[in-house]
Amino acid sequence: MGRNNSNANEIIYSKIKTMLIMHEIVPGQKLQMEDLANSLKVSKTPVQSALGILAKEGFLKLLPNKGYYAKDVTSEEITELYQIRESLEILSIKNAISNSTSQSIDRLQDKKLAYENILKGSFGRNVFMYDMNFHLELAEIGRNRNLTTLLKQILERVYFTSKLDILFVKEGLDICESHEEIFDAIKCKNIDKAINCIRNHLRLGRDYLLNGVQMRKEFLKMNGVDS
Repeated sequence: MGRNNSNANEIIYSKIKTMLIMHEIVPGQKLQMEDLANSLKVSKTPVQSALGILAKEGFLKLLPNKGYYAKDVTSEEITELYQIRESLEILSIKNAISNSTSQSIDRLQDKKLAYENILKGSFGRNVFMYDMNFHLELAEIGRNRNLTTLLKQILERVYFTSKLDILFVKEGLDICESHEEIFDAIKCKNIDKAINCIRNHLRLGRDYLLNGVQMRKEFLKMNGVDS
């Protein structure tokens, strides 16, 4: 019975997290426990458990006497998360170069091409998912599961607690070029070049998100709305 309850809790947690990632629940929105339970066709207990976990992971914030709200990442959090991300990505690069094979290089190239192809269509939130897939594949090549798990958590926080819903053409093409440079360095097993490329790539992504947060603040201020 306990195991079944645990599995049910994990399923509900996964479903609510997906709703947050896909912005079916948007940053700033209050989560109505009863509505969630009804829509997921479960009792409030697994919903309450899932919300508690997601709050600990940084996706939600709990306000006393008010309930859970979907969290919006701040400029300070973006800077902190990117500091952690850089350390993880550099270790990921070193591991990948030490453990890469022709097959793993082919898989990384597939993820790189998938990102390039998605840019030919919509510039919606799915673009961020394809970028994440490239970086997680890089971590997978390094064969350190804990590192991959930690990096995934950071990437989800970076991308999916943000209110930015689109990637502009210029930024998308810049990221494509960065992916290409990282891929070439990994393929050639050039550690110094790969680390330099990943640092430049992360600086690009961090600045894009920080600029987006600032633009949103200025827009809200111009329209007399508190951010």
